[in-house]
Amino acid sequence: MGPLSQAIGVRRRRPWLAGAESIVAVGALAGAVGFGVGSIDFGATNNTRLPFASPVLAGAALAALVGLPMVSAAVEAWRGADRAEVMAVGAGSLLVGWIVVQVTVIRSFSWLQPTFFVTGTAIAVAGYRGRPRTAAVTVSREVSFDDQSEAGLADGIEHVNDEVVPALTVAGGMAGRL
Repeated sequence: MGPLSQAIGVRRRRPWLAGAESIVAVGALAGAVGFGVGSIDFGATNNTRLPFASPVLAGAALAALVGLPMVSAAVEAWRGADRAEVMAVGAGSLLVGWIVVQVTVIRSFSWLQPTFFVTGTAIAVAGYRGRPRTAAVTVSREVSFDDQSEAGLADGIEHVNDEVVPALTVAGGMAGRL
């Protein structure tokens, strides 16, 4: 997608980003359920290192801090929403933060930790790199209407209000009327 498409607000789906975010979301939510029902166990030593020694609380935090943000980011990336990139940066950063806190709190190692650390970093970087890079452009031109009739000016204003402004508003380039 070129700068003009980005400038006028053309939606751009990000299926690969949505797919990666979806995989992480499913894993996080499945892990949260596993902690909640007790089918995933850290072991007695690691459970005592959890806040309040509660795997259920750990599962709820995993769902809230990783699972749900990833679901939201995946939906927005799939839809091609304007905020998809920002949400990817946020969700990826939350995943990286989750891994750092997890290693700090539990003080044990799993191959999942570096895998999801890299995955979270990749999602955040993909969101950052996918953001629109266009700057607002201001066009200034001196215009004189001294030689126009009152009817001609009224027709011009009506055309701008009825056709130009709505077209720019739909494209995300203007929010208002003249």
